Amino acid sequence: MAVLGTVAIGSLHACALLDPVPETSDEDAGPDAAPPPVCTATQANCDELTSNGCEVDLASDPLHCGTCDTSCMGGGCNDSQCGPLPETVVTGLLSPMRLVADGDTFFVVCATGVDDVAQVQFGAIVRASADGTEPRALATDQLAPDGLAVDDIWAYWTNAGSGSIARIPKDGGTPYTIVSGQHAPRAIAADGDHVYWTSSVDRVLMRSARDGTDVTTLVKSQDAVLGVALNTSSILYGTSTAVYQLPKSGGEPTLLASEQPNVIAVYAEEEAAFWIAQGRTGIVGDGSVRGATLSSAQTVDVATRLNGPMSVVADSAAVYWTNLADGTVMKAPRGGGKATMLASQQSQPWGIAIGPDGVYWTSFEGGEIRKLVSR
Repeated sequence: MAVLGTVAIGSLHACALLDPVPETSDEDAGPDAAPPPVCTATQANCDELTSNGCEVDLASDPLHCGTCDTSCMGGGCNDSQCGPLPETVVTGLLSPMRLVADGDTFFVVCATGVDDVAQVQFGAIVRASADGTEPRALATDQLAPDGLAVDDIWAYWTNAGSGSIARIPKDGGTPYTIVSGQHAPRAIAADGDHVYWTSSVDRVLMRSARDGTDVTTLVKSQDAVLGVALNTSSILYGTSTAVYQLPKSGGEPTLLASEQPNVIAVYAEEEAAFWIAQGRTGIVGDGSVRGATLSSAQTVDVATRLNGPMSVVADSAAVYWTNLADGTVMKAPRGGGKATMLASQQSQPWGIAIGPDGVYWTSFEGGEIRKLVSR
Protein backbone atom coordinates (compact mmCIF):
# COMPACT_ATOMS: atom_id res chain seq x y z
CA MET A 1 0.00 0.00 0.00
CA ALA A 2 1.68 3.19 -1.17
CA VAL A 3 0.89 5.22 1.89
CA LEU A 4 2.39 2.82 4.38
CA GLY A 5 6.13 2.73 4.70
CA THR A 6 8.91 5.18 5.37
CA VAL A 7 9.68 8.46 3.66
CA ALA A 8 12.36 11.12 4.03
CA ILE A 9 10.67 14.51 4.07
CA GLY A 10 13.90 16.40 3.81
CA SER A 11 17.40 16.65 5.10
CA LEU A 12 19.60 19.30 6.63
CA HIS A 13 23.17 19.71 5.49
CA ALA A 14 25.73 21.16 7.86
CA CYS A 15 28.50 23.35 6.44
CA ALA A 16 31.92 23.42 8.11
CA LEU A 17 34.37 26.33 7.97
CA LEU A 18 37.74 25.56 6.48
CA ASP A 19 39.38 27.20 9.48
CA PRO A 20 36.90 26.78 12.32
CA VAL A 21 37.08 29.17 15.24
CA PRO A 22 37.88 27.20 18.41
CA GLU A 23 35.11 27.11 20.98
CA THR A 24 35.71 28.87 24.23
CA SER A 25 34.09 28.59 27.61
CA ASP A 26 33.87 30.96 30.53
CA GLU A 27 36.74 29.07 32.13
CA ASP A 28 39.02 30.42 29.37
CA ALA A 29 38.06 34.01 30.14
CA GLY A 30 40.50 36.38 31.76
CA PRO A 31 40.22 38.14 35.11
CA ASP A 32 37.95 40.82 33.59
CA ALA A 33 35.30 38.30 32.52
CA ALA A 34 31.76 38.88 33.66
CA PRO A 35 30.80 37.03 36.85
CA PRO A 36 28.47 34.05 36.51
CA PRO A 37 24.79 34.98 36.57
CA VAL A 38 22.84 34.69 39.80
CA CYS A 39 19.76 32.58 39.04
CA THR A 40 16.62 32.79 41.12
CA ALA A 41 13.57 30.57 41.60
CA THR A 42 13.51 27.90 38.88
CA GLN A 43 15.86 29.68 36.45
CA ALA A 44 19.22 28.03 35.79
CA ASN A 45 22.41 28.55 33.79
CA CYS A 46 22.59 25.04 32.32
CA ASP A 47 25.01 25.87 29.51
CA GLU A 48 27.38 27.57 32.00
CA LEU A 49 27.72 30.65 29.80
CA THR A 50 27.49 34.17 31.16
CA SER A 51 26.50 35.64 27.81
CA ASN A 52 22.90 34.36 27.89
CA GLY A 53 22.36 34.42 31.65
CA CYS A 54 19.90 32.05 33.27
CA GLU A 55 18.61 30.64 30.00
CA VAL A 56 16.58 27.69 31.33
CA ASP A 57 13.37 27.44 33.33
CA LEU A 58 13.69 24.16 35.23
CA ALA A 59 9.95 24.19 35.92
CA SER A 60 8.95 23.75 32.27
CA ASP A 61 11.95 22.89 30.08
CA PRO A 62 11.58 19.25 28.95
CA LEU A 63 15.33 19.01 28.33
CA HIS A 64 16.21 20.36 31.79
CA CYS A 65 13.29 19.38 33.99
CA GLY A 66 13.94 20.01 37.67
CA THR A 67 17.71 19.90 37.16
CA CYS A 68 20.02 20.65 34.26
CA ASP A 69 20.27 17.91 31.61
CA THR A 70 17.28 15.95 32.95
CA SER A 71 15.30 15.11 29.81
CA CYS A 72 11.66 14.07 29.93
CA MET A 73 12.28 11.88 26.86
CA GLY A 74 9.14 13.04 25.11
CA GLY A 75 6.97 13.60 28.17
CA GLY A 76 5.88 16.98 29.44
CA CYS A 77 7.69 19.03 32.06
CA ASN A 78 5.40 20.75 34.55
CA ASP A 79 6.38 22.16 37.94
CA SER A 80 9.86 20.64 37.53
CA GLN A 81 8.43 17.12 37.19
CA CYS A 82 8.41 14.93 34.07
CA GLY A 83 5.01 13.56 33.12
CA PRO A 84 4.03 10.20 31.62
CA LEU A 85 5.45 9.25 28.26
CA PRO A 86 3.19 9.24 25.19
CA GLU A 87 2.51 5.95 23.42
CA THR A 88 2.88 5.24 19.71
CA VAL A 89 -0.38 3.93 18.24
CA VAL A 90 0.29 3.76 14.49
CA THR A 91 3.65 3.86 12.70
CA GLY A 92 4.75 3.87 9.08
CA LEU A 93 2.47 6.65 7.86
CA LEU A 94 3.74 9.08 5.28
CA SER A 95 3.64 12.61 6.67
CA PRO A 96 0.28 12.48 8.53
CA MET A 97 -1.44 15.83 8.94
CA ARG A 98 -5.16 16.18 9.73
CA LEU A 99 -6.68 13.79 12.27
CA VAL A 100 -10.39 13.13 12.83
CA ALA A 101 -11.76 10.82 15.54
CA ASP A 102 -14.93 8.84 14.84
CA GLY A 103 -15.63 6.65 17.87
CA ASP A 104 -12.74 4.21 18.11
CA THR A 105 -11.65 4.88 14.52
CA PHE A 106 -9.38 7.59 13.16
CA PHE A 107 -9.14 9.13 9.72
CA VAL A 108 -5.93 10.82 8.62
CA VAL A 109 -4.77 12.97 5.72
CA CYS A 110 -1.25 11.99 4.66
CA ALA A 111 1.14 13.74 2.28
CA THR A 112 2.74 10.91 0.32
CA GLY A 113 5.00 12.69 -2.16
CA VAL A 114 5.55 15.54 -4.61
CA ASP A 115 5.42 15.63 -8.40
CA ASP A 116 8.75 17.36 -9.13
CA VAL A 117 7.58 18.55 -12.55
CA ALA A 118 4.15 19.91 -11.66
CA GLN A 119 5.19 20.78 -8.08
CA VAL A 120 1.94 19.28 -6.81
CA GLN A 121 1.79 17.30 -3.58
CA PHE A 122 0.19 13.88 -3.63
CA GLY A 123 -1.64 12.50 -0.63
CA ALA A 124 -3.82 9.78 0.78
CA ILE A 125 -6.71 9.26 3.19
CA VAL A 126 -5.96 6.61 5.80
CA ARG A 127 -8.21 4.82 8.28
CA ALA A 128 -6.85 3.32 11.51
CA SER A 129 -8.26 1.93 14.73
CA ALA A 130 -7.59 3.60 18.07
CA ASP A 131 -5.73 0.48 19.19
CA GLY A 132 -3.40 0.79 16.21
CA THR A 133 -4.63 -2.25 14.29
CA GLU A 134 -5.26 -2.41 10.56
CA PRO A 135 -4.20 0.99 9.26
CA ARG A 136 -5.17 1.09 5.60
CA ALA A 137 -5.34 3.61 2.80
CA LEU A 138 -8.88 4.39 1.68
CA ALA A 139 -7.84 6.69 -1.16
CA THR A 140 -4.43 7.33 -2.74
CA ASP A 141 -3.00 9.64 -5.41
CA GLN A 142 -5.05 12.59 -4.24
CA LEU A 143 -3.82 16.03 -5.30
CA ALA A 144 -2.79 18.06 -2.24
CA PRO A 145 -5.48 16.79 0.15
CA ASP A 146 -5.98 19.15 3.07
CA GLY A 147 -9.23 19.34 5.04
CA LEU A 148 -10.93 16.19 6.40
CA ALA A 149 -14.39 15.51 7.88
CA VAL A 150 -16.76 12.59 8.47
CA ASP A 151 -20.49 12.09 8.95
CA ASP A 152 -22.48 8.95 9.68
CA ILE A 153 -21.61 7.29 6.36
CA TRP A 154 -18.88 9.16 4.50
CA ALA A 155 -15.39 10.55 4.88
CA TYR A 156 -14.89 13.81 2.95
CA TRP A 157 -11.79 15.76 2.05
CA THR A 158 -10.64 18.73 0.03
CA ASN A 159 -8.11 18.37 -2.77
CA ALA A 160 -6.47 21.77 -3.01
CA GLY A 161 -4.37 20.67 -6.00
CA SER A 162 -7.31 19.62 -8.18
CA GLY A 163 -9.87 22.07 -6.78
CA SER A 164 -12.28 19.33 -5.76
CA ILE A 165 -14.26 17.86 -2.89
CA ALA A 166 -14.18 14.05 -2.64
CA ARG A 167 -15.76 11.39 -0.47
CA ILE A 168 -15.57 7.66 0.24
CA PRO A 169 -17.58 5.32 2.50
CA LYS A 170 -15.94 5.22 5.92
CA ASP A 171 -15.61 1.43 5.70
CA GLY A 172 -13.88 1.68 2.33
CA GLY A 173 -14.94 1.54 -1.28
CA THR A 174 -14.47 3.70 -4.33
CA PRO A 175 -13.53 7.34 -3.81
CA TYR A 176 -15.05 9.86 -6.14
CA THR A 177 -15.31 13.58 -6.64
CA ILE A 178 -18.60 15.20 -5.63
CA VAL A 179 -17.70 18.83 -6.41
CA SER A 180 -15.13 20.15 -8.87
CA GLY A 181 -14.12 23.53 -10.20
CA GLN A 182 -13.17 24.97 -6.81
CA HIS A 183 -10.09 27.14 -6.29
CA ALA A 184 -7.74 25.61 -3.70
CA PRO A 185 -10.40 24.40 -1.20
CA ARG A 186 -8.98 23.96 2.30
CA ALA A 187 -10.91 23.26 5.53
CA ILE A 188 -14.05 21.11 5.43
CA ALA A 189 -16.91 20.13 7.78
CA ALA A 190 -19.95 17.86 7.42
CA ASP A 191 -23.19 17.34 9.37
CA GLY A 192 -25.01 14.49 7.62
CA ASP A 193 -27.04 16.77 5.36
CA HIS A 194 -24.46 19.14 3.92
CA VAL A 195 -20.76 19.57 3.36
CA TYR A 196 -19.07 22.93 3.99
CA TRP A 197 -15.64 24.09 2.86
CA THR A 198 -13.46 27.17 2.66
CA SER A 199 -11.17 28.72 0.07
CA SER A 200 -8.53 31.18 1.19
CA VAL A 201 -7.84 32.10 -2.43
CA ASP A 202 -11.43 32.84 -3.47
CA ARG A 203 -12.24 34.08 0.09
CA VAL A 204 -15.46 32.10 0.28
CA LEU A 205 -17.37 29.72 2.51
CA MET A 206 -19.18 27.12 0.38
CA ARG A 207 -21.88 24.50 0.95
CA SER A 208 -23.34 21.58 -0.99
CA ALA A 209 -25.62 18.65 -0.32
CA ARG A 210 -23.55 15.68 0.76
CA ASP A 211 -23.84 14.16 -2.71
CA GLY A 212 -22.32 17.32 -4.19
CA THR A 213 -25.48 18.86 -5.62
CA ASP A 214 -26.82 22.34 -4.84
CA VAL A 215 -23.43 24.06 -4.52
CA THR A 216 -23.95 27.42 -2.81
CA THR A 217 -21.71 30.32 -1.81
CA LEU A 218 -22.64 31.18 1.78
CA VAL A 219 -20.05 33.89 2.42
CA LYS A 220 -17.94 36.03 0.12
CA SER A 221 -15.40 37.75 2.34
CA GLN A 222 -12.88 40.54 1.98
CA ASP A 223 -10.46 38.35 3.93
CA ALA A 224 -9.13 34.86 3.32
CA VAL A 225 -11.56 32.26 4.72
CA LEU A 226 -9.61 29.55 6.56
CA GLY A 227 -10.98 27.25 9.31
CA VAL A 228 -14.55 25.96 9.63
CA ALA A 229 -16.50 23.87 12.17
CA LEU A 230 -20.14 23.07 12.93
CA ASN A 231 -22.55 22.62 15.77
CA THR A 232 -26.24 21.71 15.48
CA SER A 233 -27.47 25.12 14.34
CA SER A 234 -24.43 27.17 13.33
CA ILE A 235 -21.36 27.37 11.16
CA LEU A 236 -18.26 28.75 12.88
CA TYR A 237 -15.57 29.97 10.55
CA GLY A 238 -12.31 31.85 10.79
CA THR A 239 -10.68 34.29 8.41
CA SER A 240 -7.30 35.95 8.22
CA THR A 241 -8.57 38.57 10.70
CA ALA A 242 -11.60 37.34 12.69
CA VAL A 243 -14.01 34.57 13.77
CA TYR A 244 -17.68 34.50 12.77
CA GLN A 245 -20.86 32.56 13.51
CA LEU A 246 -23.41 31.95 10.73
CA PRO A 247 -26.82 30.28 11.21
CA LYS A 248 -27.26 27.17 9.07
CA SER A 249 -30.80 28.34 8.38
CA GLY A 250 -29.52 31.50 6.68
CA GLY A 251 -28.90 35.10 7.57
CA GLU A 252 -25.88 37.30 8.12
CA PRO A 253 -22.68 36.30 9.92
CA THR A 254 -22.18 37.50 13.49
CA LEU A 255 -18.72 38.64 14.52
CA LEU A 256 -17.42 36.60 17.46
CA ALA A 257 -13.92 38.01 17.72
CA SER A 258 -11.86 40.54 15.78
CA GLU A 259 -8.11 41.01 15.62
CA GLN A 260 -7.53 37.28 15.26
CA PRO A 261 -4.67 36.83 12.79
CA ASN A 262 -4.99 33.76 10.54
CA VAL A 263 -7.62 31.54 12.18
CA ILE A 264 -6.60 28.26 10.58
CA ALA A 265 -8.56 25.85 12.81
CA VAL A 266 -11.89 26.04 14.65
CA TYR A 267 -13.49 23.62 17.15
CA ALA A 268 -17.23 24.08 17.73
CA GLU A 269 -19.53 23.02 20.55
CA GLU A 270 -23.19 23.88 21.14
CA GLU A 271 -22.44 26.77 23.47
CA ALA A 272 -18.79 27.59 22.82
CA ALA A 273 -16.07 27.60 20.21
CA PHE A 274 -12.28 27.49 20.34
CA TRP A 275 -9.82 28.34 17.61
CA ILE A 276 -6.20 28.60 16.59
CA ALA A 277 -5.04 32.08 15.58
CA GLN A 278 -1.71 31.21 14.05
CA GLY A 279 -0.45 34.77 14.19
CA ARG A 280 0.96 37.30 11.81
CA THR A 281 3.22 35.98 9.09
CA GLY A 282 6.89 36.12 9.99
CA ILE A 283 6.39 36.95 13.67
CA VAL A 284 7.61 34.18 15.98
CA GLY A 285 5.50 33.57 19.08
CA ASP A 286 2.44 35.42 17.75
CA GLY A 287 0.12 32.40 17.78
CA SER A 288 -2.69 31.83 20.26
CA VAL A 289 -5.57 29.60 21.30
CA ARG A 290 -8.74 31.53 22.05
CA GLY A 291 -12.39 30.79 22.69
CA ALA A 292 -15.80 32.39 22.97
CA THR A 293 -19.21 31.77 24.51
CA LEU A 294 -21.55 31.76 21.51
CA SER A 295 -24.55 33.36 23.19
CA SER A 296 -22.64 36.39 24.46
CA ALA A 297 -19.59 36.47 22.21
CA GLN A 298 -17.50 36.82 25.36
CA THR A 299 -13.97 35.78 24.44
CA VAL A 300 -11.19 34.22 26.49
CA ASP A 301 -7.45 33.87 25.93
CA VAL A 302 -6.74 30.19 26.53
CA ALA A 303 -3.04 30.48 25.64
CA THR A 304 -0.96 33.16 23.95
CA ARG A 305 2.58 33.73 22.67
CA LEU A 306 2.62 30.35 20.95
CA ASN A 307 5.00 29.23 18.22
CA GLY A 308 3.26 27.43 15.37
CA PRO A 309 -0.04 26.20 16.86
CA MET A 310 -1.84 23.95 14.34
CA SER A 311 -4.92 22.09 15.63
CA VAL A 312 -7.32 22.36 18.58
CA VAL A 313 -9.96 20.23 20.36
CA ALA A 314 -11.67 20.46 23.74
CA ASP A 315 -13.55 18.44 26.34
CA SER A 316 -15.56 19.50 29.38
CA ALA A 317 -12.46 20.40 31.38
CA ALA A 318 -9.73 21.59 29.05
CA VAL A 319 -8.60 22.72 25.61
CA TYR A 320 -5.86 20.78 23.81
CA TRP A 321 -3.64 21.83 20.92
CA THR A 322 -0.48 21.02 19.00
CA ASN A 323 2.48 23.35 18.50
CA LEU A 324 4.14 22.26 15.27
CA ALA A 325 7.20 24.49 15.55
CA ASP A 326 7.89 23.74 19.23
CA GLY A 327 7.18 20.01 18.98
CA THR A 328 4.79 20.10 21.94
CA VAL A 329 1.25 19.00 22.76
CA MET A 330 -0.43 21.21 25.34
CA LYS A 331 -3.60 21.71 27.34
CA ALA A 332 -5.08 24.53 29.40
CA PRO A 333 -8.31 25.18 31.32
CA ARG A 334 -11.23 26.21 29.12
CA GLY A 335 -11.39 29.58 30.81
CA GLY A 336 -7.66 30.22 30.50
CA GLY A 337 -4.95 29.79 33.09
CA LYS A 338 -1.75 27.85 33.47
CA ALA A 339 -1.01 25.59 30.49
CA THR A 340 0.20 22.01 30.94
CA MET A 341 2.68 20.35 28.62
CA LEU A 342 1.42 16.87 27.73
CA ALA A 343 4.24 15.90 25.38
CA SER A 344 7.54 17.38 24.22
CA GLN A 345 10.19 16.60 21.62
CA GLN A 346 7.53 15.43 19.18
CA SER A 347 8.38 15.39 15.47
CA GLN A 348 6.13 18.17 14.16
CA PRO A 349 2.83 17.36 15.88
CA TRP A 350 -0.04 18.44 13.61
CA GLY A 351 -3.56 17.05 13.94
CA ILE A 352 -5.16 16.38 17.32
CA ALA A 353 -8.27 14.50 18.48
CA ILE A 354 -9.82 13.15 21.65
CA GLY A 355 -10.17 9.39 21.36
CA PRO A 356 -11.76 6.70 23.50
CA ASP A 357 -8.97 6.66 26.10
CA GLY A 358 -6.90 9.80 25.72
CA VAL A 359 -5.58 12.56 23.51
CA TYR A 360 -4.22 11.52 20.10
CA TRP A 361 -2.09 13.47 17.64
CA THR A 362 -0.22 13.00 14.39
CA SER A 363 3.53 13.35 14.05
CA PHE A 364 4.14 14.77 10.58
CA GLU A 365 7.86 14.11 10.45
CA GLY A 366 7.74 10.95 12.54
CA GLY A 367 5.00 9.29 10.47
CA GLU A 368 3.00 8.28 13.53
CA ILE A 369 -0.21 8.62 15.48
CA ARG A 370 0.63 8.99 19.15
CA LYS A 371 -1.46 9.26 22.30
CA LEU A 372 -1.36 10.12 25.98
CA VAL A 373 -3.80 8.10 28.04
CA SER A 374 -3.72 10.41 31.06
CA ARG A 375 -4.93 13.83 30.03
